[in-house]
Amino acid sequence: MKQLSILFRGTLGFPFPVSGAFALCLLLLASCGGDDSSDEGYAAIESASFTFDETTPANNAVRVIANTGWQVFWTPESAAVRVEPVSGSGNGVFYVRDMPKGASVQVGVRAASGKTSGKPVTVTRAADAVGVTLSVAPGTWISTPRGRIALR
Repeated sequence: MKQLSILFRGTLGFPFPVSGAFALCLLLLASCGGDDSSDEGYAAIESASFTFDETTPANNAVRVIANTGWQVFWTPESAAVRVEPVSGSGNGVFYVRDMPKGASVQVGVRAASGKTSGKPVTVTRAADAVGVTLSVAPGTWISTPRGRIALR
């Protein structure tokens, strides 16, 4: 212990003898403290881009891989998108519940720190289908030799 006491007195400049237990505590505190940037949180989307499915909501699921809390975001931010849940913690799933017809949006997740990892997915919703109208004007129906009817 005398060597340890001299080492701390000479190297660290303590004006008093340092006991072995105190020196050990100082070494432990020095090695345990400080910046622990290796434990950064991440959150990313595992799912692929897809077309919004109005009939089967389960097809609108987006898988999240995360080791921290996460929150869903989309661009453009002004798009009327609805997701559930809007946030979570750890690995999880959220569902795109509604979005504008005829639009494509980029949907992603941010880690609790605000950092984004990975790429967002593109979700596309088709526009309403335009119905085809068929109208028939009055005319003459003629029978053909093969039994077909033709409009003249």
